[in-house]
Amino acid sequence: MFAAALKEATDTINADKRAAAELCIAEAKSKESVEDVYRIVADPSIEFAMMPRQIGNYAQFMYEDGLIKNRPAPRKDLFFKNVHGLPGN
Repeated sequence: MFAAALKEATDTINADKRAAAELCIAEAKSKESVEDVYRIVADPSIEFAMMPRQIGNYAQFMYEDGLIKNRPAPRKDLFFKNVHGLPGN
């Protein structure tokens, strides 16, 4: 159920990023402008997707910096089974 909701949210954001920015502001009761949030959401370097990206590098950094105690496990140990088949790293 969680994964289905996450997929629906991801698809909704990607379908209409301005509407997603408006919803984000409304739900968070933020004082940010729609245009500011939209610029963040629409930035080409920001991707909303189900597949994990750069998680191994991030986890390794956290381990080396002392932010987590245990060495990172394989990606499949960190995610729900329904994303195991997706490409990613």
